[in-house]
Amino acid sequence: MSERLASPDPSEGPPRPRGRIWLIAIVAFGVGAVVARACGPSAPIDAPSPDEPEASEPDPEAERAWTCAMHPEYRSDAPGRCPLCSMELIPVEVEPRREARQVRLGARARRLAKIETTVVSAWLPADHELRLIGRMDYDETTRRDITATAAGRVERLYVRETGATVRKGQRIANIYSPEFYAAAREYASSRDQLQRLSDASAVARAGATALVDAALERLHLLAVPTAEIERLRAGGVPRSRVDVRAEAAGTVIERRVTEGVHVKRGSLMYRLADLSSLWLQLDAYERDLAVLRVGQAVAFRVDALADRVFSGQVAFIHPRVDPTTRVAQVRVTVDNEDGALRPGMVAHAVVRDHGTPDPTATRVAIPATSVLYTGQRAVVYLEIESDEETTYEARTVQLGRPVGGQVPVLEGLAAGERVVTNGAFVIDADLQIRGGDSMMRRAEEPDPGSPAHEAGDASAVR
Repeated sequence: MSERLASPDPSEGPPRPRGRIWLIAIVAFGVGAVVARACGPSAPIDAPSPDEPEASEPDPEAERAWTCAMHPEYRSDAPGRCPLCSMELIPVEVEPRREARQVRLGARARRLAKIETTVVSAWLPADHELRLIGRMDYDETTRRDITATAAGRVERLYVRETGATVRKGQRIANIYSPEFYAAAREYASSRDQLQRLSDASAVARAGATALVDAALERLHLLAVPTAEIERLRAGGVPRSRVDVRAEAAGTVIERRVTEGVHVKRGSLMYRLADLSSLWLQLDAYERDLAVLRVGQAVAFRVDALADRVFSGQVAFIHPRVDPTTRVAQVRVTVDNEDGALRPGMVAHAVVRDHGTPDPTATRVAIPATSVLYTGQRAVVYLEIESDEETTYEARTVQLGRPVGGQVPVLEGLAAGERVVTNGAFVIDADLQIRGGDSMMRRAEEPDPGSPAHEAGDASAVR
């Protein structure tokens, strides 16, 4: 019997070229050996280059701490894991607490950070422009109310529209008044009685004269016009209607009556205002009240007359600040003889504060760019020169109101000290990374992750 040769299993695939793989490996090894000899012996990776200075020895005064590479603000006194991300803590050297507010920078580091400084100088208040918005309003001191002189019915109105201009003494309404008619008849009766007693005794004439004087006084109390009283004295017949006249010139800003209505004595009929003098009511925020004073000159414009500049003077600063808008009303008196301004117009005003230095004041000033604000406090960085390096130290200051790019310092700095005007944020960021006392963290605050800090967080959650 002839034996058949077993055919190869197609599932096993083609035979692998093992010889080719070994050949490639031998060639790669040979090329690597040649390159290594050509380059010579290599130096250790950690060895410093000839151009770089050798690493400084660890500071024996530095404290040992552990921090997180992802959260450098977290510090711990012992190794472990970060409570924020569970990463393994790494050891770092911490400067002593006496330098926790300081950052030391060399000349090259200062150039890279673009640090700029200036000397703290005495504060000399400069002229400052305060821009405010307000509206024109009536001058309350020129308002006049016209009331009914007697009870009765309004028969006729001679001034019917609001906004009309009236003259002093102008007749504006007529009232039918039984009260006025009764007073006029009483006067006429006592007048005629006195005339009939011309030949009577002195006692009788004295009694009649007293009645005439009493009736005349009642007419005056009813505010009867002088012309009407003189007409009655001359023998005129009493009338049942009385005219209401304007006691002063002005513009009608309110009308309260119509023809045919009944009014009581003293009822308000018209309200007038003299528009030759107006008030400008400005809204001043409480931070601006420190530079506002009575008597300051104010220049302003209105949208309707943008080519004209009007002027006035601060007459009154309201003692109350509105609790909702946080503004106080500042009143400016304005002459308006030509009538160009009208109540209700919106005005854009400029108040110039001419600063006058106080010789007894000890305040100093710094540029506004020197200050880092945290919302609750203000921090500046002082530059302290030394033989080898320059040190920058954080300091909390109390500031006044900024004026013209300068900020007066009420507490925390002295004249002659040097503060950082540019690059303070870079210095503060370095302190934050190292866990120092930066603008975001005070010295008395516990470190994040410390027992005190965690206890505070737990109490906040509860």
